Amino acid sequence: MNLFLAVLLQQIVMSGDGCVWYFVNLSVDVCAGIFICYLLHQGIDSLANKMGIDVLRSGEYWDRGQEAKDENVRISIWFAQLIVWLFIVVSSKVLLFFVQLTFHEIFLKIGQFVLADFAGNPQLELIFVMVIVPMTLNSVQYWMQDQFLKGKPSSHPKEIDIEDMIREADRRIAE
Repeated sequence: MNLFLAVLLQQIVMSGDGCVWYFVNLSVDVCAGIFICYLLHQGIDSLANKMGIDVLRSGEYWDRGQEAKDENVRISIWFAQLIVWLFIVVSSKVLLFFVQLTFHEIFLKIGQFVLADFAGNPQLELIFVMVIVPMTLNSVQYWMQDQFLKGKPSSHPKEIDIEDMIREADRRIAE
């Protein structure tokens, strides 16, 4: 979607090249998009918790009261959360597209400045913009989004703690 929006931006503003607009679009999407997605996600998750809509409790794909195991995952719950997440991501991208369109002159200058070192070497610029930048930024984006999509730690079963296991064993031995 970022590539499509970058091409669309270039065609609408009729300045800059595809590499610059893709670099700008991806950078803005990762830097500001994560924040927007987080805010939208938190709002929907908070609303779901307040209204008791368990299906939308982020990161929980099983019925309330069931143990968090793979065999308890309900695809319908996972799919509902996927649809909500896709709505959030698309909303963020569309919002940021209009921000970039509104301030296209500033974004174009920033993109041209960052990519100026690649002037005269379009192959290296292409590798940087289409391979290195996306690999780096998307890795950061996926990691950060995963941190809040997993849900709150309190909503998941307690992780095994070795000290708790030792105390429990000691308690059982003492009985």
